[in-house]
Amino acid sequence: MGESEKRPEMLKFVQLCNSVWNISLPVGSSRDHPFCNPAVSPLKPGLKLPPVLVAVGGKDELKERGVMFYEYLRSCGKEAELMVEEGGVHGYHILLPQYEGTPRFIQRLSDFVNNR
Repeated sequence: MGESEKRPEMLKFVQLCNSVWNISLPVGSSRDHPFCNPAVSPLKPGLKLPPVLVAVGGKDELKERGVMFYEYLRSCGKEAELMVEEGGVHGYHILLPQYEGTPRFIQRLSDFVNNR
């Protein structure tokens, strides 16, 4: 869990996220299950992964998790890029299509996919 998720004002958001994960993960699992937190299960040596673009909003309540995932991929020698949209909230590119950062995300994603 990132430090921002421990703040008192985040309680309702974290509870909502936990509720979604509770119906998605095997019974008895926590958010440290590999489906939710890949860093708890080491990548197999030689595992080939395509390049990964990790995109987070600067105001995203889960930003720290996204950055930790990016750092984990890099520490495993995987090709990864990090995009931080400073004013973006969680899911801004889906939930807020009118937000000024959404076209930047779409362009970055397009460049990422098309330049491979």
